Amino acid sequence: MDAKAIFSALDTNNDAKISADELMLGMLERGMEQSVLWPLTLASDFLVCLVCQPRLKPQSPQDISTLFRALDKNGSGDITLEEFEVGYDNFAPLIGTAPPEPEPEIFVHKSFEIKAYPSLVEVQNDASKSCVERVREALDAIAALDGDINACCEVLTEQALRMAEEADARLATNEPRRPLEGLPVLIKANIDLEGSLSTNSMPGLEDWRPENTAPIVTKLIEAGAIPVAKTNMPEAAFGCWGYSPLHGVTKNPFNSKYTTSGSSTGTSAGIAGGMASCGLGSDTGGSLRMPAECCGIVGMRPSRGRYPCEGVVPCNPTHDTPGPMATTVADVAFLDAVLSGTLPLGKLKSDIHSLSL
Repeated sequence: MDAKAIFSALDTNNDAKISADELMLGMLERGMEQSVLWPLTLASDFLVCLVCQPRLKPQSPQDISTLFRALDKNGSGDITLEEFEVGYDNFAPLIGTAPPEPEPEIFVHKSFEIKAYPSLVEVQNDASKSCVERVREALDAIAALDGDINACCEVLTEQALRMAEEADARLATNEPRRPLEGLPVLIKANIDLEGSLSTNSMPGLEDWRPENTAPIVTKLIEAGAIPVAKTNMPEAAFGCWGYSPLHGVTKNPFNSKYTTSGSSTGTSAGIAGGMASCGLGSDTGGSLRMPAECCGIVGMRPSRGRYPCEGVVPCNPTHDTPGPMATTVADVAFLDAVLSGTLPLGKLKSDIHSLSL
């Protein structure tokens, strides 16, 4: 089928234009390929390995709504035949008419050759490295690896180094080590940290920098942790894929052709890729657990109310909760003890027996 024939099939109102509803319903009712529509809506970044063609632009539409906006060049809310024909060459694979590409090669990211993180308790009992050294290691890892993975939407270099210097100065006066002293952490882009981007991957919040810090982040900071980056996520935390209309696609560090899932996409990929050993995400219907599974780490959705939700941009206020992500169950239990207030700040112990997973 050529562009005009497909346009006619999608134009169910016969008014020489295609609305967003017509694009969605027309793909179903007019027999467009279900094998394209299903990954398009449910696992959109995995779609790349199914239908992506070399002629596609680097940031090709990854879901129906983004595809519609890409075709609707003048922003009128409808796609004309002229607009459809202009966009057809770029987006024919997404419309379902291009021939399938060969199976992609399996690609394991180089970050997995670097190191396996010690446990948080081991890190905190090791005074051989300064807080500044730990933070610089994390920032260097982000600089070296994130160009391929795209886990981070903002790197907090100056703030992180300043906090690390303050922590070292504190330790130099023989203050006791806090549970997470100098530990680099990643923070999802829907969780507020004063002065940093909290875009929620929404165009309307593209430049939003809150004046306050979410209580759950404050708990980490009071325990000595140092945020080094804000991390990517699907728009409004509504999606089980790794595509953001603001920040692009986050790739799975194990295999760049596979999905990271979502919506705690960047935190999961950043931890799996070796940029930090732990971080914060959020969960409404699987957003901590699914990306953890896809990236080979651990994410825990706590019972609602265990951690404060203030300062987390809501997706569904009756189901949302922030939560920890880390490389091991023991580390998640350690973070939970800090975040829930069950671990005294002077106590360095990881006890997973008291945590029900």
